[in-house]
Amino acid sequence: MNRKKTTNRPTRKRYQDMSLAELREATKEFDAEAVNPPSRPLTVDERARFKRIVRGAGRPKVGLGYQRVMVSIEKGLLGEADKAAKSQGVPRSELIALGLRLVLKTKKRKSA
Repeated sequence: MNRKKTTNRPTRKRYQDMSLAELREATKEFDAEAVNPPSRPLTVDERARFKRIVRGAGRPKVGLGYQRVMVSIEKGLLGEADKAAKSQGVPRSELIALGLRLVLKTKKRKSA
């Protein structure tokens, strides 16, 4: 037995079948500028998700975090550093950090 589903909502004319007056009446809600559309407060889960999205991936925290510094490096040396970083598959900043650690470790050994 084939039964058609019945719904309680009234059937509406398709836009292309409406007269100009009917079309104006049916689309009246879209005429107002949506400067501040109605909304609701975020749930706890939505707020947590929003904070994760806004925060973005970013750089993972290592040690005490990171600090951007402005450093002058000779162009040729910087080019060599970029090539070395690329060949080792690490970012330039990580290569520089590794170099600093090596120098500081060597200095500690000499002073001890």
